Amino acid sequence: DKGYPILKAGTHITTDASPFEKRWGGWYVTGIHGRTRHMGNVIAEELERDAALDMEKGANRETVDARVSAKKYLTKHSDIVALMVLGHQTQIHNVITEANFDTQFALRDQAVLDEALQRDPTILSDSTKRRIANAGNNLLDALLFADEAPLGDSVRGSSAFAAVFRERGPNDKQGRSLRALDLKTRLFRYPFSYIIYSPQFTGLPQEMKDYVFRRLWEILTASRAVEYPHITRSQRQAIREILIDTLPDLPEYWTEN
Repeated sequence: DKGYPILKAGTHITTDASPFEKRWGGWYVTGIHGRTRHMGNVIAEELERDAALDMEKGANRETVDARVSAKKYLTKHSDIVALMVLGHQTQIHNVITEANFDTQFALRDQAVLDEALQRDPTILSDSTKRRIANAGNNLLDALLFADEAPLGDSVRGSSAFAAVFRERGPNDKQGRSLRALDLKTRLFRYPFSYIIYSPQFTGLPQEMKDYVFRRLWEILTASRAVEYPHITRSQRQAIREILIDTLPDLPEYWTEN
């Protein structure tokens, strides 16, 4: 098929907060998703001021064979679960990058003022703390799936991706993993991102990691998750225990009795 973007219909960036109806325009999508619909597997029809898209035609496809020959490719699947994971991973890497830049800019600006005002460079100013906190809160929202759109129906991939992805761990002492998938009401069983294990997160400035770990500890140990009501007490406990068992560079206060 040949196509071109219909710019007058508008564009949008998809994230965890995007409903399925706003995802995967221009993509092939395979897998079962029940009554939920997405923009994949079909071509929009240009209208005078907009575009029309028949999402029924692209729904619940097991392979791409109906639209394209898969013989030239490694697989006949464009697994919906893999696409959901990719969407999350892309989004959170962008947020990590922003947090990295914001922290470095804040520290650079403080260094300039410290020199000009002859201040102690080892003490963060209130302004620097606020800037780091603002970026850190955005990162925590992404890690904790604060704005994730709920699934309208259960989702099942068309390939072995889900099983292979889960097997990569790491697992805690009880065999639990942040890679465990839910796929009934949300993407992951435990609403906290496995991207915390990535080199990109590990490479964040220490000031940012200090803030994120402190706030995360407060959130996961609070008697009530006022800021993140979508996370149950049992989920918060599970996330905390998984991280203690699997993340080596946690601050000491995480494991103190």
